[in-house]
Amino acid sequence: MYLQSGILQKFYNRKGGNLKRLVIFGAGIACLDVMRHLKKNGLDAEVVIVDPKDYVEIPYAALRALVDPEFGKKIRRKISDLYECRHIQAKLVELKTNCGILDNGEQLYFDFAVLATGSQVRGFYNLKVNSRRNIKEREIEWESEAEKIFKAKDVAVVGGGPIGVELAAEIAETFPDKNITLIHSGNRLLEALPPAAGVKASKILKLLNVNVIFNELAEINEGDSGKMIVLNSGRKLNTDIVYMSIGNENNIEYVRENFPLHVNDQKQIIVDDYLRMNNVMNIWAVGDVNNVPEIKLGALIDFQAANAVKNIIAELSGKKMKKYKPLKGALGFVTLGRQYGIAQLPFGRFDLLIKLKQKDLFVSKQFK
Repeated sequence: MYLQSGILQKFYNRKGGNLKRLVIFGAGIACLDVMRHLKKNGLDAEVVIVDPKDYVEIPYAALRALVDPEFGKKIRRKISDLYECRHIQAKLVELKTNCGILDNGEQLYFDFAVLATGSQVRGFYNLKVNSRRNIKEREIEWESEAEKIFKAKDVAVVGGGPIGVELAAEIAETFPDKNITLIHSGNRLLEALPPAAGVKASKILKLLNVNVIFNELAEINEGDSGKMIVLNSGRKLNTDIVYMSIGNENNIEYVRENFPLHVNDQKQIIVDDYLRMNNVMNIWAVGDVNNVPEIKLGALIDFQAANAVKNIIAELSGKKMKKYKPLKGALGFVTLGRQYGIAQLPFGRFDLLIKLKQKDLFVSKQFK
């Protein structure tokens, strides 16, 4: 699998021209997990990664990188430093059953494909991971944003889900002299988790002197000296920086042309019990992009990747595939700075487990 092009050609000839091609579209956490399990299980195939960036970034760790520049140096790696397989620096714009059309005009044929294109936070416009295709440019962009936070007096975060809560806590803990406001449209934080988790998050944010405003929608107006937030109640807040974290949106536009019936109302790709696109035998979808009925969490993506890789190998060897069993119940690991956090498991809360994540936010594990 991890073969340079010259060696790969010799291997292909030795196999009698039967070497299959597996293309992974997207280079995020799902791609890292798929590659890890490919290495673990072994696969006689040419592996190609397609992504417009030349690096992989751990998105949930990027929030701490905004307030800790040294930590920020650890959260992204060049794809060429991680793997010896071919990387095409382009974006998938149209998917067919055996071919991907890329934004550079290339038609990339494959025997098998894994869709691992992930999702983007709606509203996090100035920090979207696809906005920089070069790792050096991305590092400069992130350092520039960190400098804005350092200079700001007032920072507002809109959205009370895990990303908004974690970002507000990271900034408040590192800069206790700043005025941090978290605005949420609902009546409690972390609504995907049980109510007690949201109550604890509110208490910790209060301890960190974050001003939490519930049941308000926010409209952002640009001004000469900063930004003004107008709430639906009519209340106005002046701030230097606003971060919008209002849910995720999947990157799945490439399937609409040829597979319009494979997308549900939540913009998720519909998959079968084996994580393949429904009624498409050679394309798997892993992570945020699929409609598997379980919470979208990095730890669960690893389970999906393991299942998909084993099923691809089973398909190649003519063996029976195994169904993926979604994890039922609430699950979440929410850090609230370096000292506090919430670890929600399906059978209860074990917040002491958050210490495992707080060490390095699982960055070292992802880059193994």
